[in-house]
Amino acid sequence: MFYTEKERKIEIKDTADVIVVGSGPAGVAAAIAAKKDIDVRNVNVEEIQKALV
Repeated sequence: MFYTEKERKIEIKDTADVIVVGSGPAGVAAAIAAKKDIDVRNVNVEEIQKALV
């Protein structure tokens, strides 16, 4: 099933390179990794721990 919306104009108020949704352990790790420029797709726990220092 699909729902089709009518075309509409949406104002873009700001831009961002990264948006982290959530503040649990994964969200915090993603935010730190983004700040430290760590590739989170293949990250291990040791890299996250180093980023926390």
